[in-house]
Amino acid sequence: MGARRVGVSGIGMISAAGNDVDASLASMLEGKRSCLPTPSLFNTEIGKPVFECPSDALDKSLLPHMRTFALCLKALEEALADAGICLGDLRTMNAGVSIGTTVSCNLNDLEFYSVLRRGDCPGILPLKRYLFGDISLCLAEMAGLCMPVLSVANACSSGANAIAVGASWIRSGACDIVVVGGADELNRIPYCGFNSLQVMSDEPCLPFDDRRKGLSLGEGAGIIILESLGHALSRGHRPAVELVSWGEGSDAFHI
Repeated sequence: MGARRVGVSGIGMISAAGNDVDASLASMLEGKRSCLPTPSLFNTEIGKPVFECPSDALDKSLLPHMRTFALCLKALEEALADAGICLGDLRTMNAGVSIGTTVSCNLNDLEFYSVLRRGDCPGILPLKRYLFGDISLCLAEMAGLCMPVLSVANACSSGANAIAVGASWIRSGACDIVVVGGADELNRIPYCGFNSLQVMSDEPCLPFDDRRKGLSLGEGAGIIILESLGHALSRGHRPAVELVSWGEGSDAFHI
């Protein structure tokens, strides 16, 4: 039996450019740049421009401590609708979750670390946020899924690696359908970290431009529903796109 074909059954996203795929694409085609001169989500004296998502588009019950998960759920809602399924349907399918993230919403919980640095013992709430900050696991528990579940934290390639992992699960027969993609929030940890690296621009970034002066941090989520072609067709859904190949390398030279 040959490797199974992998279809893209649904896509969803939220970014500073828009709350869904259509709005984000329209902003990009029109050349709109929704950049803030400085973050509104936290206080800082650094003053470098950022790209924030509108908080009013997110589930208020998850803010502020689970912002990455809230971004992920917003994109997932659109992706599932595009695929013609609901979250509860995944329980009856051979489904998996593979999400890439670098910051995540709770893995770098500032309250937890600040209490530790003072020499005190964190209370149960910041400790719980720290221990249960895995967005793939949170999503799997919400959907009632068991395995396979994976969160990929591999810097800038986290989301792409997560997609490749999910596709390999389908191709091998481990899953019929997998929620894949990436999500990250804008928070103080990467903002201060990238400023320390001296790679952030004082102006909104100009990628692929010879006048560029550095990068601008942002936040958002992009979710794809990958599905074996046979499984999609069996439920009357024909994916518009097929994922036919991918590649990964390990060619690091120096930190």
